Amino acid sequence: MYLGFVTGSDFLNVQMIPVLAELKYDFSKNSLTPYLQGQLGSSIALNLNQNQASTYSDAEWKGGFLGTLGFGVKKNLKQAALSFGLNYRYQKIYYTIKYNESNTSYEETEYTMNRIMVKFALTFE
Repeated sequence: MYLGFVTGSDFLNVQMIPVLAELKYDFSKNSLTPYLQGQLGSSIALNLNQNQASTYSDAEWKGGFLGTLGFGVKKNLKQAALSFGLNYRYQKIYYTIKYNESNTSYEETEYTMNRIMVKFALTFE
């Protein structure tokens, strides 16, 4: 069983940085072993404020909940391992527009993404 930290870079209408805790379980200590993997965390939007074409509004992207669940096969090498897996990924991000005309008003859109991911990884011990 492994406990770890995962980060990277995503582009989902805006550049996002995922920050996740990972739990992974190998079913054996053989050189070829199946595994289960889960990740929980959130994402952070990099370009937080974007001016729209209109001077009367501002737009803001915000990250949200992120989780994955998957399985795969890992091939252990001498000081490294190769793995291949399939993961289901659930993610939410938010887009808010602030209108600054005579009255300030907000319009928020929530995006929920469900994706299947193919994962190839090289890890070092």
